[in-house]
Amino acid sequence: MKKIICLLISFLFTFINAQVGVNNTSPQATLDVTAINIDNAPSGLIPPRLTYSQLKKQTIDKQLYKTNQNGAIIYVINLSDTLSTDPRMSSVNAIGYHYWDATANKWTPFTLRELRRRNVTVGTGVSSNSGKPYDYPSLQAAYNGEAKKIPNQNGGDELTFTCSISTDLGSLSANGEIPKFKITAESNGPLTIGSLNLTNSNFTITHPFNGDIELGSLNIYNSNIKIFNTQGTGRIILSNDNHNVSYSSFYIQAKELTINGIFNINDKSSFNISGIKGYTIKTNFKTTTNLTNNSNLAIDGFGGDLLIDDLFSISNNSNMNIINVNTIDLNNKGSFNLNGNSYLNIEKGTKGSTLKNTNIPPNSVFDINYSSVNIKNMEVDLRGKIIKADNSKINISGGNNIVIYSPSPAECIESISNSYIGISSTGKTAITGGGDINLYFNSIIKIGEKGVSSTISMQDTPINLNTGSSGQLKSGGTYGSVIKAPASGANYYNF
Repeated sequence: MKKIICLLISFLFTFINAQVGVNNTSPQATLDVTAINIDNAPSGLIPPRLTYSQLKKQTIDKQLYKTNQNGAIIYVINLSDTLSTDPRMSSVNAIGYHYWDATANKWTPFTLRELRRRNVTVGTGVSSNSGKPYDYPSLQAAYNGEAKKIPNQNGGDELTFTCSISTDLGSLSANGEIPKFKITAESNGPLTIGSLNLTNSNFTITHPFNGDIELGSLNIYNSNIKIFNTQGTGRIILSNDNHNVSYSSFYIQAKELTINGIFNINDKSSFNISGIKGYTIKTNFKTTTNLTNNSNLAIDGFGGDLLIDDLFSISNNSNMNIINVNTIDLNNKGSFNLNGNSYLNIEKGTKGSTLKNTNIPPNSVFDINYSSVNIKNMEVDLRGKIIKADNSKINISGGNNIVIYSPSPAECIESISNSYIGISSTGKTAITGGGDINLYFNSIIKIGEKGVSSTISMQDTPINLNTGSSGQLKSGGTYGSVIKAPASGANYYNF
């Protein structure tokens, strides 16, 4: 009886004030709900919860939703039936809140960004942060489970995986089911992820604490990928598997990057590696790197070091730009191979830089075909066969000291045809060891720079000029070198 009286009073209050208060006597809107017994009872509003089949029956078979139902809200609890092609149900393709849009004559999922932002935990056991079990045991399980809960619409969709550290989170394959998602570490320690196979994805990995980011093989297609490790060790380590990036944008910011496997950057992709302001980045390419088909690689070392242990191939209208690197060490076998109208630019920027190798590599340091190389404001200390050029241009200039050592009988420099080679420093240029400089078919070499005061030392270095070729050497300082121009049309002179 008491409940009936209370209900009658509530209805009378509603009639007088045109406002309803639930658990309060002073409603501040048409419906004002106040939570009670917060410690022992759940709070919130629960709209009608329907299966997909139930909603389809109401909408299509019974045709219950018309103009008067405009704004009606329901929650779809599962996709328990074949998705309908009927326009009224065409946007109901995920679990979640939907409202009836009478103007469009269809159900529409909520598109408020706040309703589509989710944060789930990934790992095994219990989270050290929350003390609760993880939501999912692996990245793939988390992705598959959460993809069904987010409306598949452009823009705004966000999903964050907060992951356990020191455990293998497994591999992840994604094809744009979630337009935007992020993986982040929950605490100090290594964030370990298996292979990433991503298509049509917008994806970020970040480690906001102290620990490495360790990744398996990368296969990235038509995606936008960012990886940040800016705290603590700041290391990012890629496995010794093959890595492939095509039609994608790939950005890394860290204190140290090590790429152990073959890295292929293809098909109009861009790969940017950056240090952090106030820190330097150490970057190590341990095996072959291929940059091809209109792709770009940019490295800003912020004064850090770059170690290249193997072949760096740049081809088919691709470009590589290296700035602000303290030391570029080609170590035992590092070299650059350029083909097909490609370009390599190395500049010191605002930091002093050195380009060097400590041993004689098996290949030419620069093997250039129909391409260009520009090395500016660098100290140079190279050994072995330095340049092999065909229809190309290479310019090494501006550093205080350039030292090139090519032991006889190896060639120091070879220009096959129609190439330009310029070598000049502001201090000392030394080419020694007895290795030949051979120019063929309309090639040009200039050693030294007109108007720049520098010393040139070319001890026992023969310069052979063949048909149509020419050599220019700043006057003085050849120290036993022999200038030869045996073929018709060859030309040598001092300036």
